[in-house]
Amino acid sequence: MQLPESFKNNMMSLLGQEYENYEKSVDGDACSGIRVNRLKIQDSSDKAFFPETEGQVPWCSQGYYYLQQTQMAKHPYYHAGAYYIQEPSAMAPVAAMAVMPGDTVLDLCGAPGGKSTFIGEKLGGEGWLIANDISASRAQAMLKNIEQNGIRNAVVMSEEPSRIAARFQGFFDHVLVDAPCSGEGMFRKDGKLVKSWVERGSSYFVPIQSEILDAADKCIKPGGTLTYSTCTFNLEENEKQIRSFLERYPDYRLVAIPGKLGIDKGFDIPGSEGFDLSLTGRIWPHRHKGEGHFVAQLVKGGNAVESGSGWRTEYGNIDGHSYEALSSFSSEIGWQCPDKEQLYIIKDKILQHASKFPDTHGMRVMRTGLLLGTVKKGRFEPSQALAQAIDPGNVSRVIELDGNDYDTVRFLKGETIDADREKGYWLVAVDGMGIGFGKAVGGKLKNKRDANWRWK
Repeated sequence: MQLPESFKNNMMSLLGQEYENYEKSVDGDACSGIRVNRLKIQDSSDKAFFPETEGQVPWCSQGYYYLQQTQMAKHPYYHAGAYYIQEPSAMAPVAAMAVMPGDTVLDLCGAPGGKSTFIGEKLGGEGWLIANDISASRAQAMLKNIEQNGIRNAVVMSEEPSRIAARFQGFFDHVLVDAPCSGEGMFRKDGKLVKSWVERGSSYFVPIQSEILDAADKCIKPGGTLTYSTCTFNLEENEKQIRSFLERYPDYRLVAIPGKLGIDKGFDIPGSEGFDLSLTGRIWPHRHKGEGHFVAQLVKGGNAVESGSGWRTEYGNIDGHSYEALSSFSSEIGWQCPDKEQLYIIKDKILQHASKFPDTHGMRVMRTGLLLGTVKKGRFEPSQALAQAIDPGNVSRVIELDGNDYDTVRFLKGETIDADREKGYWLVAVDGMGIGFGKAVGGKLKNKRDANWRWK
């Protein structure tokens, strides 16, 4: 690969005698990985589910490498949300976050959703994740990934970081800023980024990152954490950006990332007296099996407090007719209908979430909680999101398919399959994971899998 001279000179100054090894690595194969979804698979032997993998990602206990020629996006388990395809280095920031069930977490630059889905898995259905991206189209794609992974307790939105900061001051236990960056760590994976780097370089992104970090500070509770990451190598977007943040906000302290993840130390650069920037972490493609990442984690000074602002507390607003339609569907498939207090209706859409939820009134929101389905002409039609989130073990009407069965592929493609079953709705599952609903009639199962989700 032809690298820009200015980039090469900068990397030589960072790596010294190791630069030659780095340059050789850029001409090698990119690393590919999956991250197993613990909301779907709790088996102690991931290898039983994923024989195509070839070793664990050192900094992520549920991350695995796979050979590039393996088509992981073409396996039924992918469509069931059993795993997320993610570049191994990109698993590091959330692996470093001490997210616990019940926390409130903000992923400020979340699309396409790799890190958001990881956070959602760590929350285990308790607490709240706000997954945001300033681009509405990218946020929409992130919503699909969140739904595919069976995450119920997320708000997906598309807002300016400054507007989020104004609404949610001191609200979050953890904030992740996976910042827009010059992408130097992605050159091996996508050579087109070299041209973008020449046109923009690091100078374009530094002020954007700084502005996002200023917004992030306002969102974090005392005692909460800020995790900052990029997929680039230069000092300006990494250690110098963190030094600048600490100069503006001296109540923060750095957490030691290298020992936490087993990766390399950051650079303790001159002029950083009082800030031990070697506590930040780096992943290098010539030293580690990954494309490259920078990770820094900081704790905000003060004691954690419960924020009264930013929350709404309301009980379900679902009307009697809509609830009756949902109850009829629940009885049909043998699934316990949620309490009315958890159910909300927006136009014809029924959603489920806790009565205490983030106050996003007046903001650009794609989804709050889990979309159960829609009510049309007095009948309830279940959503694809519900099929992905529901536990087949809690449903009596389930058609279990095998991951290697061609009927599974046919169903994922939206086709009708043979099913000599009692008339009505059935949940279709592959090896214990929901992949859609179907309606049995005349020995056939009419496919109700959402057209936008079908295997193309």
